[in-house]
Amino acid sequence: MYLWTPATNICGLLPPLPLREVNFDFPFNLNPEGILTVLTSDLQDSLILDYSETEEGARLEIEAAGPHWSTVEF
Repeated sequence: MYLWTPATNICGLLPPLPLREVNFDFPFNLNPEGILTVLTSDLQDSLILDYSETEEGARLEIEAAGPHWSTVEF
């Protein structure tokens, strides 16, 4: 899996890593743009996490795209 954030355009893409090694319990203010994209190493599938914090609390939108996500149980 690859992780992409807007900073990737400047710093470059991190080397691929297993999805189980991603710590999804990160503070929302870690990435001020509020976008984290997880891409499979073959770039066939992507998972976009769009997160933000408002006065009403934390909000997370998830968008799954690609042919393999339909087989994943959430």
